[in-house]
Amino acid sequence: MFDRLARLTQLEVLNIGYRTYGMNPGMLKMTLENGLHKLAGLRKMKELDMTDVSTMIGIKEVQWTADNWPRLRGIHGFERDYHEEVVGWLSENHPKIAVSYKSSW
Repeated sequence: MFDRLARLTQLEVLNIGYRTYGMNPGMLKMTLENGLHKLAGLRKMKELDMTDVSTMIGIKEVQWTADNWPRLRGIHGFERDYHEEVVGWLSENHPKIAVSYKSSW
């Protein structure tokens, strides 16, 4: 998936996942080890929405996105139980990047 997304160099908004009523969200290992680093060329990225998928994104991945996507202004869909430290880091180090938690499923 990361190889295909990497070709979309003009991409500004990435909405990951698709949720159907009554179904559990999927899981995406959105980690540097799993291939996130392949998206370094998406320099126009402004919004990342992970609302409809459960991710394993951590602090080092969020640091990477802030460094590699200079136009990034929002990351949405964090999970309250798993991402509080990540959201705290973003709020402290990159306050211009809006963050939001996903609502309960």
